[in-house]
Amino acid sequence: MLDTDQDTARGRSIPEVVRNAPLREFIIRSLKARETTEDDLEIRIGEHVVHVQAHGVRLEGGVNTPRRALVVLNDVTRIHRLENVRQDFVANVSHELKTPVTSILGFVETCAAERWRTAKTPSVSSRSS
Repeated sequence: MLDTDQDTARGRSIPEVVRNAPLREFIIRSLKARETTEDDLEIRIGEHVVHVQAHGVRLEGGVNTPRRALVVLNDVTRIHRLENVRQDFVANVSHELKTPVTSILGFVETCAAERWRTAKTPSVSSRSS
């Protein structure tokens, strides 16, 4: 996913290995934090955008041990796409339901206004008396 392998990354700094700025910043935050860090990130891989949930924790070591962190990335791109489809579906259904409901309400209002107008107008039989 990160377009690198372990042998190439070994002994190199984070900016040399991780090209994605938000991921690089997340790793650095994980190294500095005393508690678990979590974030939702977008990683661009070529022309594709991958949505990931990132979880990071700093690993404690000895005095001469370099700072280390364990970072777990969960690919949630598919879930993100499904959520967008769901939102679009709800918006479309809402629009499709509003159109006939608006027409029905207009018809009911017209009928009610006509009935009210008819009720206020004296009938022919009551005028002749």
